[in-house]
Amino acid sequence: MHNPAPLRETRPLPTLAYSYIRMSTEVQLKGDSLRRQLALSEEYAASKGLELVTEGYSDIGVSAFKGDNVRTGALGQFLEKVNDGTIPKGSYLLVESLDRLTRESIDTAITLFLSILRAGINIVTLLDRREYIAGLANFSDIIYSIVVMQRAHEESLTKSERISAVWGKKRNAAGMRRMTSNCPAWLVPAVDGIGFDVNEERVAVVQKIFAYAESGIGSYAISRLLNDANIDTFGSENGWYTSYITKILTNRAVVGEFQPHRKTDGGRVADGPVAEHYFPRVIEPELFDRVQYARRMRKTGAAGRKGNTVSNLFSSLALCGYCKSKMTYVDPGSRQGRPNLICTAARRRLSCERYPWRYADFEQSFLAFVREIDVQGLLLQEPNNSRRATVASLLSKLRDREFQLKEEFEKLLELHLGMPGRSSLLREKIVEIETQKASIGDEIDTLEAEERSLIASDIEYKVAAENIRNAIADIASGAYELRSKVAQRIRAIVDIIYVYPAGLLPMHRRSIEFLKSITKPNGDVEPDETALVIQQLEMQIADQKSAVKSFAVRFRNSPMRIVTVKSANPLEFEQQIIADGILNIIRGGEAH
Repeated sequence: MHNPAPLRETRPLPTLAYSYIRMSTEVQLKGDSLRRQLALSEEYAASKGLELVTEGYSDIGVSAFKGDNVRTGALGQFLEKVNDGTIPKGSYLLVESLDRLTRESIDTAITLFLSILRAGINIVTLLDRREYIAGLANFSDIIYSIVVMQRAHEESLTKSERISAVWGKKRNAAGMRRMTSNCPAWLVPAVDGIGFDVNEERVAVVQKIFAYAESGIGSYAISRLLNDANIDTFGSENGWYTSYITKILTNRAVVGEFQPHRKTDGGRVADGPVAEHYFPRVIEPELFDRVQYARRMRKTGAAGRKGNTVSNLFSSLALCGYCKSKMTYVDPGSRQGRPNLICTAARRRLSCERYPWRYADFEQSFLAFVREIDVQGLLLQEPNNSRRATVASLLSKLRDREFQLKEEFEKLLELHLGMPGRSSLLREKIVEIETQKASIGDEIDTLEAEERSLIASDIEYKVAAENIRNAIADIASGAYELRSKVAQRIRAIVDIIYVYPAGLLPMHRRSIEFLKSITKPNGDVEPDETALVIQQLEMQIADQKSAVKSFAVRFRNSPMRIVTVKSANPLEFEQQIIADGILNIIRGGEAH
């Protein structure tokens, strides 16, 4: 018979407790509500010998009456972790009272309450220290919880109806007195509490925007004109955006109108008639209508219809390597040239220089690079393989330990049953081993689930690698379906792409500017300390070696790869660099 190695005395893992805090408003957060609920959780956990998990769950300003805290809030996240086994059975959920969990109708509320208990999680209400133990909740506990949750729902329902009635009266009186202090950015609430005053400087900007639009200038061009003129925005620190210009041009608040809304199903819907003279009018209705007509004509007329193609395979993936802004696909039209990738910040003339990369060349270079490398090998490398090995090792140790405990348990149980007086010491030891076995069993279940997930991930990566190769091979046809498929599969394997249309040239120039700024007489550094570095940078700029186009791509589970493209042929590369902490330079496919 197998004799297990002597076991060290081990203490059972502590039972975990999780606090859930919900507050209706941030006002409560600033007051005593948060401190009180946290203190109650800490006091209860200490009194019961529970380990309070420092990462609590809180919903601030999230509705329990509509169930938002379960659907999209922190309570929903807690329940997901319970269901996937991250939070072990037998843990405690600490809440101030049951109405913190839910204020929904009683059928929904009791379903939520019982589902938590059925999942093996104990619920404690801290105000009355009432405990609802999973598997042991009695009839009186259930009845009491129903009464509490029904009362919470009725209170919230009454409050909701009262608030709706108040807002209904405000909406009906919107033409006479303002409903709230909320208003467009070019207005401010009047001190008399009745209407709004205009911000003259901002109104002048709004009128300038409408004048540009009436003359046929689009939102993008307007944003550039305002940025070039250094006109202050209405709050953003990053200049004027096309989307914000469009929002102003289509907002009927400029002609004084206000459309009340109400929230329903997570969205806003119009509620009640339009109040025509609610805001001060800053644009005449005739001008507003002319601008809307001009915008419609630009969409359906001169700009032409959009073709059925996926122009940019790298939308949302490609960023400017110099300033980390998005790289935009710009098609100037057949008469003006071919499409380019251009930095968004540079186009808006903010914080970057304008270095275009002809889109067709970049696409060919990137796809040629993907064809050449071992995509499957990249996707299946660290950290996935490393984690699988770690999980396998942990599972092996836990299963060995589980087997040892099983044998020890059987021996102690046999000894205990054979004793005439039944030893209380042996009984305590048996209970201790049972607790350890249960804890290890939970750990094994969690790790086995993770192992299955990692295996599924490997299969997914292999499929993604094979699919991208097959799709790239057929992309030359230019068909919409194929280009759409390649775009989707690039997103499946690529995290991010940094684009350097002018190579290292802009960074060398910035380095020279910085060194000159810190060199005497402008700075504190002696000229002989910076002269050699400046000279070397200027030499690299002069011979154009630093201006060779390049891009950096990070695949999932892979270090960054930097690729320098040959000037004469976008399908050939000068070098590749794998940035894995220490740069390993690869030239001609061989490591040096």
